[in-house]
Amino acid sequence: MENTLATINITNAKVGRIISNKGFEAIETYQTRTGETGETKFTVWTSANNIPGEGSLVNVTGNVSVRVEEYNGRQFARFHVNQPTVMLLDQPQSASVPDMQQIWPQVKEIPDSEVPF
Repeated sequence: MENTLATINITNAKVGRIISNKGFEAIETYQTRTGETGETKFTVWTSANNIPGEGSLVNVTGNVSVRVEEYNGRQFARFHVNQPTVMLLDQPQSASVPDMQQIWPQVKEIPDSEVPF
Protein backbone atom coordinates (compact mmCIF):
# COMPACT_ATOMS: atom_id res chain seq x y z
CA MET A 1 0.00 0.00 0.00
CA GLU A 2 1.36 3.42 -0.96
CA ASN A 3 1.37 6.32 1.49
CA THR A 4 0.16 9.53 -0.09
CA LEU A 5 0.35 12.93 1.51
CA ALA A 6 -2.15 15.71 1.21
CA THR A 7 -1.01 18.59 -0.98
CA ILE A 8 -1.91 22.14 -0.07
CA ASN A 9 -1.95 25.33 -2.14
CA ILE A 10 -1.55 28.51 -0.13
CA THR A 11 -2.16 31.68 -2.13
CA ASN A 12 -1.27 35.29 -1.44
CA ALA A 13 0.25 34.51 1.95
CA LYS A 14 2.41 37.01 3.79
CA VAL A 15 5.72 35.87 5.28
CA GLY A 16 5.25 36.59 8.97
CA ARG A 17 8.58 35.51 10.41
CA ILE A 18 11.71 33.60 9.49
CA ILE A 19 12.57 30.40 11.36
CA SER A 20 16.39 30.51 11.61
CA ASN A 21 17.50 29.17 8.20
CA LYS A 22 14.97 26.34 8.36
CA GLY A 23 11.81 27.93 7.01
CA PHE A 24 9.23 30.61 7.54
CA GLU A 25 5.70 31.28 8.73
CA ALA A 26 3.18 31.92 5.94
CA ILE A 27 0.02 33.76 6.98
CA GLU A 28 -3.06 33.38 4.80
CA THR A 29 -5.87 35.86 5.51
CA TYR A 30 -9.57 35.36 4.83
CA GLN A 31 -12.89 36.98 5.61
CA THR A 32 -15.36 35.21 7.91
CA ARG A 33 -19.12 35.07 7.39
CA THR A 34 -19.50 37.88 9.91
CA GLY A 35 -17.15 40.10 7.90
CA GLU A 36 -14.21 39.84 10.28
CA THR A 37 -10.71 39.12 9.00
CA GLY A 38 -9.24 35.82 10.08
CA GLU A 39 -5.88 34.23 9.44
CA THR A 40 -4.38 30.77 9.17
CA LYS A 41 -0.67 30.31 9.89
CA PHE A 42 1.45 27.64 8.25
CA THR A 43 5.03 26.68 9.12
CA VAL A 44 6.83 26.15 5.82
CA TRP A 45 10.02 24.06 6.12
CA THR A 46 12.54 24.70 3.37
CA SER A 47 16.22 25.30 2.68
CA ALA A 48 17.89 28.55 3.73
CA ASN A 49 18.28 29.73 0.12
CA ASN A 50 14.53 29.34 -0.52
CA ILE A 51 13.33 31.62 2.30
CA PRO A 52 11.75 34.87 1.10
CA GLY A 53 12.14 38.05 3.13
CA GLU A 54 9.84 38.89 6.00
CA GLY A 55 6.78 40.75 4.71
CA SER A 56 6.99 39.18 1.24
CA LEU A 57 3.87 37.92 -0.49
CA VAL A 58 4.09 34.27 -1.67
CA ASN A 59 2.25 31.29 -3.08
CA VAL A 60 3.23 27.95 -1.54
CA THR A 61 2.44 24.41 -2.70
CA GLY A 62 3.62 21.40 -0.71
CA ASN A 63 2.83 18.40 1.44
CA VAL A 64 0.80 19.35 4.50
CA SER A 65 0.73 17.74 7.91
CA VAL A 66 -1.29 18.81 10.92
CA ARG A 67 -0.16 18.28 14.50
CA VAL A 68 -2.29 18.75 17.56
CA GLU A 69 -0.34 20.69 20.16
CA GLU A 70 -1.13 21.98 23.61
CA TYR A 71 -0.31 25.35 25.15
CA ASN A 72 -1.56 26.58 28.53
CA GLY A 73 -4.00 23.70 28.74
CA ARG A 74 -5.59 24.45 25.34
CA GLN A 75 -5.24 22.25 22.28
CA PHE A 76 -4.80 23.63 18.79
CA ALA A 77 -3.84 22.39 15.33
CA ARG A 78 -0.53 23.51 13.84
CA PHE A 79 -0.10 23.25 10.07
CA HIS A 80 3.31 22.29 8.61
CA VAL A 81 4.25 22.33 4.92
CA ASN A 82 7.13 20.13 3.73
CA GLN A 83 8.84 19.88 0.34
CA PRO A 84 7.37 23.23 -0.70
CA THR A 85 7.47 25.07 -3.97
CA VAL A 86 7.58 28.77 -3.10
CA MET A 87 6.69 31.44 -5.65
CA LEU A 88 7.54 35.02 -4.71
CA LEU A 89 4.73 37.38 -5.71
CA ASP A 90 5.89 40.63 -4.13
CA GLN A 91 8.37 41.82 -1.56
CA PRO A 92 8.43 44.95 0.56
CA GLN A 93 10.47 47.84 -0.75
CA SER A 94 13.59 48.84 1.07
CA ALA A 95 13.50 52.20 2.78
CA SER A 96 15.43 54.92 1.00
CA VAL A 97 17.38 57.69 2.70
CA PRO A 98 14.63 60.28 1.94
CA ASP A 99 12.02 57.88 3.42
CA MET A 100 14.04 57.53 6.61
CA GLN A 101 14.71 61.30 6.78
CA GLN A 102 10.96 61.90 7.01
CA ILE A 103 10.97 59.96 10.29
CA TRP A 104 14.51 60.72 11.48
CA PRO A 105 15.74 64.05 10.05
CA GLN A 106 19.28 63.43 11.37
CA VAL A 107 19.80 60.44 9.02
CA LYS A 108 22.29 61.20 6.26
CA GLU A 109 23.73 59.17 3.44
CA ILE A 110 27.41 58.25 3.76
CA PRO A 111 29.38 57.41 0.60
CA ASP A 112 30.91 53.92 0.53
CA SER A 113 34.40 55.40 0.57
CA GLU A 114 33.72 56.96 4.00
CA VAL A 115 32.17 53.95 5.72
CA PRO A 116 34.34 53.03 8.73
CA PHE A 117 34.21 49.25 8.24
